[in-house]
Amino acid sequence: MFVSATSLAFPQAAYQAQARAGSAPEAAPKQVLPAVAASLTEAVDGQQVDAARQWLSAEVADFAAEVGKKFREEGLRTSPEPMLAVASDGHVTVVNNTPDRQQIERLFAANAELTQRFTAIAATAETVQAADDQQAFVDQYQALAGDAKAQKALVSQEAARSGNLRFHLVLTPHGPEYFFPGVLRASA
Repeated sequence: MFVSATSLAFPQAAYQAQARAGSAPEAAPKQVLPAVAASLTEAVDGQQVDAARQWLSAEVADFAAEVGKKFREEGLRTSPEPMLAVASDGHVTVVNNTPDRQQIERLFAANAELTQRFTAIAATAETVQAADDQQAFVDQYQALAGDAKAQKALVSQEAARSGNLRFHLVLTPHGPEYFFPGVLRASA
């Protein structure tokens, strides 16, 4: 893993603290905040995140080139651009309406190595995004020092938002692009 376990302590620490307190995020008692706050003071390990980001950039480009070659070999169309994601059961799925959707999904189902590469890319991208989100959260939380009510509201907001990352890769004629639904699209 490219990011240390402590650098991604939130939101897991918040959920654990709230579970120990027996409450939902919005109803967390005051004694939960110190446990959550302790996990928030650790900044993200920027060097690990940068290394993961560099690997991700290179791997997405290499993966897209390999997938493009396989698509050409199989005679699969890439218009409209196929948008790939990892389904809840771990298989690679096409989430948009493209004419060769079923053939593309069969290609991944028949090629375990290709599927494993894609899931590794997705996991790394989600980890990098979570690390970026955590650093932004830590900065916001620390800026609210002295305002326990605002910190509690921020924790509740983050707990409600966390866990919604879902990596998507779009194979465009100009190169691969990846994004997370609800998050701005980022070109790879």
